[in-house]
Amino acid sequence: MLGLKLRDEFKGRRLKGTAIELSNDANTGATQVPARDFLEITYPTLDLLKGIEAVGPQQGRPVVVIGERGLGKSHLMAALYHTVSDPASTGDWLKSWSTTLSDPAIGQIPLRNGMLVIGESLHRQRYKFLWDILFERHPHGTYIKGKWEGMGASKTDIPSDQLILEMLRHSPTMLLLDEFQTWFDGLTNTKQYPWKNWAFNFIQILSEIAKEYPELLVLVVSVRNGTSDAYQQIHRVNPVQVDFRAGGSPDKIQHDRRRMLLHRLFENRLQIGSSAIEGTLDVHINEYFRQLGTPSSEQDRKRRDFVECWPFAPHLLQLLEDQVLVATDAQETRDLIRILANLHKSSGENAPILTAADFRLDDDASGIGALLDSVANQQHRALRDKALRNLTSVTEAVPDHASKVPHLQEIIGSLWLRSIAVGNMAGAEPSVLQIDLTRAKPVDDNAFQVELATVIENSFNIHQDGARLVFKEEENPQAKVMASARNDRLFTDGSDLIQLAKETRYVIGGSEEVAKTFRVIALPRNWLNDPWTGLDESEQPERWDDRLPGTSIFH
Repeated sequence: MLGLKLRDEFKGRRLKGTAIELSNDANTGATQVPARDFLEITYPTLDLLKGIEAVGPQQGRPVVVIGERGLGKSHLMAALYHTVSDPASTGDWLKSWSTTLSDPAIGQIPLRNGMLVIGESLHRQRYKFLWDILFERHPHGTYIKGKWEGMGASKTDIPSDQLILEMLRHSPTMLLLDEFQTWFDGLTNTKQYPWKNWAFNFIQILSEIAKEYPELLVLVVSVRNGTSDAYQQIHRVNPVQVDFRAGGSPDKIQHDRRRMLLHRLFENRLQIGSSAIEGTLDVHINEYFRQLGTPSSEQDRKRRDFVECWPFAPHLLQLLEDQVLVATDAQETRDLIRILANLHKSSGENAPILTAADFRLDDDASGIGALLDSVANQQHRALRDKALRNLTSVTEAVPDHASKVPHLQEIIGSLWLRSIAVGNMAGAEPSVLQIDLTRAKPVDDNAFQVELATVIENSFNIHQDGARLVFKEEENPQAKVMASARNDRLFTDGSDLIQLAKETRYVIGGSEEVAKTFRVIALPRNWLNDPWTGLDESEQPERWDDRLPGTSIFH
């Protein structure tokens, strides 16, 4: 749609992982590829620009990147690596974005030059001690290691600050320690092996050197949160905090994050004009305003949200970010990228906009597979199975369902996705489901109400919760009875009619007076031509007693 191009890495049948490694044995890690190639997939978020400024010349504080798994810490760390290791390419990248975003300040950020850059993902557990990274990878490290051992390394648990300074004076260094908290928390700390204490003390030495001698050492560390012991020693020197959950207004953070998502997913998203996008979305937006009664004072802002989020609906992104990913313990940006990439591959070529209705329960390629891979809670997988059974129930119970419930797949998929949400936000009102279905032309209100009623009547896990409909694991007993009663495929042996005849006889002839006077017989469907075949032997005419068979019921 409109020539939008998904990046090559997302086009394969099986989506590659989006986790960033600083380096790997195949030499394809984020710090092992050319800076221009890596920066091509990088959007200059507020957090990244703050980090680039913090590692620039004339800066004198360590940098701590704070964020939970999957938010993009490693990507930011890799970008900072290229910022210092290849300032020329980084400068060109900043100037290009300065023009694209009409922000001259971005192109004027000063960059540090002439520093050795060492980056390590500590969660790979390749180093027991932090100083081993410097000894092994710094050009003067072997000499300093020998000097320390010659001084009697066993007498000092960790190398002194003077030794580290001597090494750094030989070659000033930027040291990036990714996943520092994961590594630190895994260290032992016994009397015999006090490795955590040693790491605690050595990171203090590095932090103080980075503060007092910023021309010799730039220290960048990533942690999951700012309350861990891993962070405390660095915190003492007042580091620059790059916190993914803070900084700027919520609207500005959200705007920044969504542009980053779209740039990461698509090659040319920012090159597609707003007017073309708005024309494509006109029907959906107008129906959104009508169904939800959006005030005219809010419509311009909402319209900008739709254009900004395209090809995804903003209400879909909000649902995934604020509800689904929270409820499923997914890894935030990393998993969201995978989900959206799969969704676009499945439905994005022809759909003017992608909504919750594009999550097809019977098609893992529609984003369901990536979503389920991200789900840690088995309850949500079970809920999908229930929704699939409801889908089957409707198709079996409704003759010619393709014409009577043409949006069956979309309704079930949208309601299932919205039912994953947490708390009282689970489920959706009918108007929201109708909005999800709306594409290039409006969905008739009356036809939709009839279609939705048909789906509800023939499903047994859809519950009414106030104005909302919601899928639940427990069955709706009334809906199940009604759906089963209407499903002819469940009674091919005529057992439903036999049971109905029994109930009818009981209702009419149940009283003692009627039972003594009349014999109540429920005749079969072909009673006119063959009234007695199929009746119980006790009801055959030759078995009648003195009671009058004057009340006969046929069905």
